[in-house]
Amino acid sequence: MIPQPSNGDTPVVDYYRELGLDNGCSIESIQAQIQELKKAWGQRASLAGKRGDEARKTLMLIDSALEVFKDDKSREHYERSLRASSSDNDEGVDWVARAWTYYFAKDYGPATVAARKARENCSTDPTAFVVSAWISLAEDQYDRAEEYASEAFVLDELGEDTFDVHKVRGATFLFQNKYDRAIEAFTRALSRATPVYKAEINGFLANCNYEKKSYTTAVAYALSGLGFEEGASFQDELIDTAKKIILKEISDTEDNEVNLKNLEHYREQVKNSGAREAPKQILISFIEGWIEITNISRELEELELKIEVSPAPAFPVKSIGAAIVFFVIFISSPNLIIFLLFAAPSAWVGFYIYRVFFLKGLIREHADKKQALERAIKSVGAVYDGESWTIEL
Repeated sequence: MIPQPSNGDTPVVDYYRELGLDNGCSIESIQAQIQELKKAWGQRASLAGKRGDEARKTLMLIDSALEVFKDDKSREHYERSLRASSSDNDEGVDWVARAWTYYFAKDYGPATVAARKARENCSTDPTAFVVSAWISLAEDQYDRAEEYASEAFVLDELGEDTFDVHKVRGATFLFQNKYDRAIEAFTRALSRATPVYKAEINGFLANCNYEKKSYTTAVAYALSGLGFEEGASFQDELIDTAKKIILKEISDTEDNEVNLKNLEHYREQVKNSGAREAPKQILISFIEGWIEITNISRELEELELKIEVSPAPAFPVKSIGAAIVFFVIFISSPNLIIFLLFAAPSAWVGFYIYRVFFLKGLIREHADKKQALERAIKSVGAVYDGESWTIEL
């Protein structure tokens, strides 16, 4: 049902304010905003203890909002009730929840205000500083974000917010290229993460190790994240991360033999991983596509070397002339010596013809291989900019 004041004293819930919705948007846009909030709060609802309870309470509010904004008629009825309601009072507002809601909606101005009020009203609540840190990260204020994350770490004496605290600390270190500290924080967060969050944290750890050029470890974390059914919403991101890592390593090496060895290593790593079958097959197909590309590249290099050391011979004008002269003489006066004198330049002419056709064959084979390479590259969604490979993700 649509919330209404029962006697003129009970205010209607202002979903626009509570959930950071834009009252100028169409019903379809508002429904999309609410669904995004539901997804974000649904993830937090997996947390244990007080934070999970708070998230589940917010989800109830979101579900009520979905009912209110199910169509234009329902929305119009609700807004009439809202206008008749009489409360602009901030008393009892959960500023932490409101800051999260604005943050999830990517409305960082109001999120910053709500986070400030949360810190003022809940100065000993670590989560007030956790959400403040995430908002600061979103606005590229990395030093301030680290300060808020450190404050949350100090306040988390009871350990109720340990996961949240270590996750945001890891993010602040990652954004500031402090990869060792980020790995330490994310590892601690992973040990406290619910299954819903494990895929995301493994993704963070994969990116940290990628930046450190620890590619095998990075891929291992991405594959670990792909093993959680609860983290299915992160599947595409983790697959793209694994592809990016593999492609980076083979882009850094020009030796095709080394690249083949690395690709075969990654193929075995994926096959033996705990990743779910669907993403596993996607990655195996990607790697095998690059094995094909690398093999074709190796064959092209060999062909180019053969072409380089097999230049087209000069046209044997003198040999052809000599062969014609000795052939005419041989017809007139056949004997062994004349025949041998005719055979020598004729053999050289024959060798020239063979070399021309051999070189043409190499050039034709090279062109065919280049076309095969282009098809293979297209099949894995790769683009070469003249210096490095990138993937169209």
